[in-house]
Amino acid sequence: MSSTNKTVLTLVSVLAVIAIGSLLFLANQQTTIASVDGEKITEEELKEFLIDSYGTQATEALVMNRVIELEADEKDIVVTEEEIETELAKYIDQSGGEEAFLNAIESNGLTMESLEKEINMYLKSEKLMADWLDFSDEDLESYFEENRSLFDVEEQVEASHILVESLETAEEVIEKINDGEEFSELALEYSTDVSNSATGGELGYFARNAMVPEFEEVAFQMEVEEISDPVETEYGFHIIKVTDHIEQETAEYNNVKDEVYDTLLEEQVNAQHSVWVEELLNKYEIEYLI
Repeated sequence: MSSTNKTVLTLVSVLAVIAIGSLLFLANQQTTIASVDGEKITEEELKEFLIDSYGTQATEALVMNRVIELEADEKDIVVTEEEIETELAKYIDQSGGEEAFLNAIESNGLTMESLEKEINMYLKSEKLMADWLDFSDEDLESYFEENRSLFDVEEQVEASHILVESLETAEEVIEKINDGEEFSELALEYSTDVSNSATGGELGYFARNAMVPEFEEVAFQMEVEEISDPVETEYGFHIIKVTDHIEQETAEYNNVKDEVYDTLLEEQVNAQHSVWVEELLNKYEIEYLI
């Protein structure tokens, strides 16, 4: 299932709810939590502050979690460890890597165990919504026909480049490539494009109209593993190396059915989440005492 847009529990809201719980736990463990010139700040003051500031939000989140658990049990919906690890990997990627992610966890005083519990809750919610939406084959085919362009494969090129300021330098670099020197090492040594020189000048995959016209015209005409002559653009002189070329392909429904389902599910989860929540909460007798 696609989960690019977190509609049930975003990572931010997950962290906020866990942080509130962590602070409340702390308040129950220590009589004096701080002091100012000898004046103590007590656990009771902290509890009052947290409840006044976040009590409603935290209580509603706990109620929603309990409702989701009850619904999941009723429908025999479970989340596997593999699914949790896959979702966690997405969070790490969205945070800019494992180090940045772990720093965020640590700076909020959280634990991986707590976060994994919240991921488990989110995935149960997603599965419950998928069951509630219950798309038919006709729904999927109709969506595909109305949105064919979303599933067509665009022509794309994967390439690297070395950008230099002068034609003379570009020709010098090409001579070294012809003498057997590594393109990636020369990119690190010569390229003025610091955004990718350290990774061998890698630009990744791009479709048409993503690059300046002079660069694109050459790149899309090259063979895989071919290295260009100097290409002049407004940025300087480029030496281009094409590493892959994907041809345009018109999608066939049977080949992209899973992608169609994921795309439609994500769209409808976003559009109907509030309706689903209201319907779900109305099923239970809920009383707020805080």
